[in-house]
Amino acid sequence: MRKDDLEKKPKDVAKCSFSEPPIISAARNGIIEIVNLILEVYPQATEVINDRLENIFHIAARCRRKEILDRLQRLPPPLLRIGRKINIDEDSILHQAAYQDKHPLRDRPGEALHMQSEIQWFKRVQKLVPPYLFHHKNKNNQTAEELFTIQHKELVEKGQAWLMRTTKACTIVAVLIATVAFTCAYTTPGGTNSETGHPLLLEETAFRTFIISDTISLCFSLTSVVVFLSIMTSRMQAKDFRRSLPLKLVLGLTTLFFAVAAMMVAFAATLVLLIRQRLHWAAVPIYTIACWPVTIFLVLQFGLYLNIAWFTVSDLLHSFIDSGFLGIFEH
Repeated sequence: MRKDDLEKKPKDVAKCSFSEPPIISAARNGIIEIVNLILEVYPQATEVINDRLENIFHIAARCRRKEILDRLQRLPPPLLRIGRKINIDEDSILHQAAYQDKHPLRDRPGEALHMQSEIQWFKRVQKLVPPYLFHHKNKNNQTAEELFTIQHKELVEKGQAWLMRTTKACTIVAVLIATVAFTCAYTTPGGTNSETGHPLLLEETAFRTFIISDTISLCFSLTSVVVFLSIMTSRMQAKDFRRSLPLKLVLGLTTLFFAVAAMMVAFAATLVLLIRQRLHWAAVPIYTIACWPVTIFLVLQFGLYLNIAWFTVSDLLHSFIDSGFLGIFEH
């Protein structure tokens, strides 16, 4: 498509006879370069519709095209009002955002994180429409929120099952660590003084390291158990998948990681106390072995942890910025 052809627009461009105009097709496939080119030459191309009376706003909302939606938000206010129109099914762009995305994002593994992305996208599109469209009903007599609930009912159930499997597995690990840490608290390396009951190695640095790390491991593991239990006993409604459940999962995984790390530090300190008199050369291999489980845990769970933390915290920051809580930093 040449620039000269774009400038020669038809008299009634909003009623094109073809079913898929170029700007609609580019938006559907996420080709932001073509969309930018068309809008630079002819901004009124946003009025172009397909045979279902859908404009570029409908397509961007339905197909989850973030870059295109960002570009449309920079349009002049008169053109932004085009986003309030409805299609042949009387769906607004908020209804379009309520339909479930059939292609889960690769960077969000698990149904719970997929549900989180669906809610975040719906809330983002909701900011672009006036309040009266919140209660607008389509030809099936459904508001956008009602349509969202119906469309994502199965995904919510799968997300609940995924969360239950994840939290149960993590709870078992946390309970085992808490049991070991509690037992070690009453097992004194090197023995105790028969008269005073004080540990014989109380003045040793390795013994103090053992006591501190064992206490930290017990505290963090019990905290992790409580957090995971709160997830399993929650109602797990659709809205909870946006922030409440992901934040709890991040907190649970964080405390579990610190519990594992502290337990291995206590293990290494104990071995150093027991064999340091004879095997000085074994210190380095002992520390290496102690760090190995922590490293494996970090490598296997870091991807999941980072994804949950990043998308949840970024969503919180965007909400604070939009609400004006960070406005004081702009002055």
